[in-house]
Amino acid sequence: MEHNKFRVIVTGRYKKQIDIAIAAERIGLHSPITPTQALALIQSRESQVLHGSMEHVKAYEIKRLLQESGVEIKLEPAQTYFAQSSDEHNDEESKPYLLARLFNFFKKKPKTEQQVEINWEDKPRFNRSTIIYSNKIKLPIGLILKAALILFALWFFWLKAITTDISGDGFDEYGDPIVMVFTNKSCQQECSQVLGNLRVRKVPHEHYIINTRLKDDDKYKLWKKYSKDRFPFVMAGKNTLTDSSNTGLITLLGTTFGSQYLTSIEKELYSKHFHEDGTPKIAIYCKSNNGVCQQLNRKLKIASLKFSYIEVDKLDNTNSVVETLELKQYPTMWKGYKKTQGTDVSGISLMFE
Repeated sequence: MEHNKFRVIVTGRYKKQIDIAIAAERIGLHSPITPTQALALIQSRESQVLHGSMEHVKAYEIKRLLQESGVEIKLEPAQTYFAQSSDEHNDEESKPYLLARLFNFFKKKPKTEQQVEINWEDKPRFNRSTIIYSNKIKLPIGLILKAALILFALWFFWLKAITTDISGDGFDEYGDPIVMVFTNKSCQQECSQVLGNLRVRKVPHEHYIINTRLKDDDKYKLWKKYSKDRFPFVMAGKNTLTDSSNTGLITLLGTTFGSQYLTSIEKELYSKHFHEDGTPKIAIYCKSNNGVCQQLNRKLKIASLKFSYIEVDKLDNTNSVVETLELKQYPTMWKGYKKTQGTDVSGISLMFE
């Protein structure tokens, strides 16, 4: 009897449309690591073994569930052994057991005779029995199952190869997001501000100066496709930015790379916008004497919605918070790295879904 076990490995490659919060939660649910550790693993894009040894049925099921959320999983044999019966002492003992079985399977089987009595009532022309020659081959059930499993694996990887698109606009050939900046000679201060901010943060990026007259240029076509004819235009993976604001750049980088390129003060502030498991939550910034803020606070509590309510004027580092988050009016809300406005409770409720 054969027993196969597999190692379940996160390869560090992810689909470009992945929702990292959902993927982290899914990894935490089906592995020993926590969702927070899974989020850090996704952001680092490193390979890691989730299970060192697992039955093949469970391993393939976990692989299917995680790849549905955009996580590439690789299975490697962890343990394979064979139990051979003691009476197998023929001339093929020196051959590996599996090869010997395959050899025996393809050996020519002699025809066997079966004496069969046939009811000839419906066939009056004959009145004698006949001999039927049978050459039926009994296939081992284990061999059939292994062959089916191999065919399924080949089909699965072939299907994945023709359906998984890991390249495209904003991604390199391996499916990893890249940062591209598009500027124009007419865009001076704002374009310089974005480029300077990226350099200070040490973000690897590609810079393209677009000539709007060269309409056949590939980079012009890419800019035209996504930018809404605006400069500066920044693309990182599937996320885009069409202004030079600091919070806009944080949203772009944070959504694409997590906290990797954030400053220490930004990491501290934006950590309040996430639950402990790494999933985004609502954070509302207000002033203690603002009537609209107070009314919104009461409505959200009545609606039994969980959120972070931050009164900026009561903080010790008020000026730093206002400058970093570019707070210009109150209330101002975030969900994770994304900034939003509004006081409609029903609209805010949709942000929780």
